[in-house]
Amino acid sequence: MFRPGDIKLTFQWMGFLGWLVQKIPAKSVKRAVRYRAALSTLKCLHHQVVHVSRELAFAMYWTDEFDLDDFSTKAMELCGACRNTLGNLLGLNAHKLHCCIKLFPKECDGKDIATWVRSKPYDNRPKKSKLGDSHPIKNNSVWCALSGLNDGKTNWTRARVFCCNDLIKRDAEGIFFSSRKNWKKYYKSTLVLPLRVTHDSAHDEFVDLGYITFDSPLVDAFAGMPDIYDYRESPEKYRELCDSNPTFHLAAAMADMISMFLLEPLVRADVHSKD
Repeated sequence: MFRPGDIKLTFQWMGFLGWLVQKIPAKSVKRAVRYRAALSTLKCLHHQVVHVSRELAFAMYWTDEFDLDDFSTKAMELCGACRNTLGNLLGLNAHKLHCCIKLFPKECDGKDIATWVRSKPYDNRPKKSKLGDSHPIKNNSVWCALSGLNDGKTNWTRARVFCCNDLIKRDAEGIFFSSRKNWKKYYKSTLVLPLRVTHDSAHDEFVDLGYITFDSPLVDAFAGMPDIYDYRESPEKYRELCDSNPTFHLAAAMADMISMFLLEPLVRADVHSKD
């Protein structure tokens, strides 16, 4: 129960805090807040994604002959690290953001895609990590957009990222297609980037090794990212808007890093796409 003296003391403290805030330079406050926010995400990127990538890369490079599934446990840890890092930026926990790495099975000649590993918790997703369970690229709007194919509704220009914050809406509009029948059970928004390497210094020719996929059961999980469907006729504008978005750059940095260390092992294992 407040007494008159308690109320007076409370106002005195409020006045002191107001005076203290005025004495701290505004630039210093803004800088401290900005650095604090950046530190959390950068520490996650460094201590989790980079460290796990290095361990996985060393293990792969020091093995002359291997089956990719031999490395699925460490790769699963990498998926979790990527999910944690992007989730840190977006404010999404492990049940609200999921990550998986998909690769091209060697027997499919780049026409099918299969999930290699998923992040935990699975949240009722299939736990399969074998590359035998594949899906045709032509039957999925995401893979068509990233490969520059026609999905039956859109003649896609080859994109460097696919983001849609409301797949349910796009499905109802008849412009999003997926060969997976029960996809609505698991996600409503998605952000997908190719694991892509370039042939030449001009970066005009690419080979896609697979994809890193982030998805969420939430609508608008990737807030601020432009929706690719709004720019089907303006791919240059879509690239420009993505280029000014921190979510894109963080996800793209992780995708590029994974691409660099996967290239040589996948070539040795003959598990890569034909461009």
